Amino acid sequence: MEEGQGKWWMGVGMTVGLSVMTAVGGYKARALDRGGAVAGAVVGLLTGLAGTSSLSTLFAFFVSSSLLTRVKAQRKRQVEEGYRKGGQRTALQVMSNGLMGALSSLALSLSSPSPLFSSSDLPLWRGVEAFWVGALLGHYGCCNGDTWASELGVAFGSPRPLLLLGLRRLPSSSPSSSSGKDKAKAKKGGWKVVVGERVAAGTNGGMSGVGTVSSLMGGLFVGFGFLLPSLLSLFPFPLSSFLSFSPLALSSSLWILFLSALSGFLGSLIDSVMGALLQESVWDKETKKVKGERLSKEEKEKEGERFEHITGLPLLDNHQVNLLSSILTALLVGYVSFIFSPSS
Repeated sequence: MEEGQGKWWMGVGMTVGLSVMTAVGGYKARALDRGGAVAGAVVGLLTGLAGTSSLSTLFAFFVSSSLLTRVKAQRKRQVEEGYRKGGQRTALQVMSNGLMGALSSLALSLSSPSPLFSSSDLPLWRGVEAFWVGALLGHYGCCNGDTWASELGVAFGSPRPLLLLGLRRLPSSSPSSSSGKDKAKAKKGGWKVVVGERVAAGTNGGMSGVGTVSSLMGGLFVGFGFLLPSLLSLFPFPLSSFLSFSPLALSSSLWILFLSALSGFLGSLIDSVMGALLQESVWDKETKKVKGERLSKEEKEKEGERFEHITGLPLLDNHQVNLLSSILTALLVGYVSFIFSPSS
């Protein structure tokens, strides 16, 4: 018992050290601002409580997504209004992309009968543990898949991505002969359901072939991050180590990669549809760029003259869409893992 507690406290110390070092490194590399670094350390600490696999999953997401925000920055600046040079993540961005993952890791650590820090073999979870492992992969697979899809889709995808489903506000009418309530009613305009239409690059919910494939690859990358500690335990990788893998361990590894790829695709799809319906996107005729944020009162007065509505209700911002889509994906993939896990 004392040996197990010692390993647990050693694991906690290692997690704290790695979380702080990663947060400081991210701040110095300008991948995080100050608030983002503090939030990242907290998310890293909570995620690491479930063991090295969950912590390496977080690192796979953070490192790959941070690097991709810098790819083709000039291209993204040309199509996205408000694009931030360097892609520094704020505390709000870190929490919206890490909260559900941190909570899933905390729940996994509480539901596990033994500390996971000492496990060098591939963990084979069952029941509630299988659900939280699926939720962990679902969250980070969703976030990484959506980030890869957004960053690579805009950088290398079609200049006219496909909007699967959207809501467009029709131009308001303002007849000169109207007065009173009739005039006010005429100004409101209506809404039109948009299905399968080509839109400008950078539009919330726009999908391209490059973006779709990238979402799968982004999710798969997180899965390999989850398996990394188990693979490193085989170092220096003699053939006998791989041959000693049991059929259950191999099937569990493939299952984890499947869940991760599913999370990337499903999460990106949910995020796209939710963003297209609940997050406003407008075309700025002056800057020739897409504005994916709510219009201010002053800007709304210029709608029609300067701004042209593309899709979405002005209900959510990008952080809220990311948070909700990651929670929904985590719960769905967690359920799939709970029901169909090969180790259950």
